[in-house]
Amino acid sequence: MTAVRPSGRFGEMEMKSNIISEFDEKPNVSAGSINGGFMVFNKEVIDRYFREGDDLILESEVLPKMVKDKQLGAYKHGGFWQCIDTSREYDILNEMWKNNKAAWNIWDK
Repeated sequence: MTAVRPSGRFGEMEMKSNIISEFDEKPNVSAGSINGGFMVFNKEVIDRYFREGDDLILESEVLPKMVKDKQLGAYKHGGFWQCIDTSREYDILNEMWKNNKAAWNIWDK
């Protein structure tokens, strides 16, 4: 899981070294890192923690079990990160791209 530190309106995680010790989706107060939305799982994790069905909820079913088993690690990303959950955020990112201020565009530099 990618750990980032934006504003406090997202789920957060607490870590000991790079092992997640607590995961709370969208708490009232944010003091720790949050899930930046990029995850990589080993096939063994998929087989062990994921079940069949369209009603599986990653954040409330899979991730807490992995935390309990000390099987969820984090990459601490300190660079640019911006969510794109709203049309406002979509517009911000598109404006950055249009004005050549897109921090994620490393291939044109």
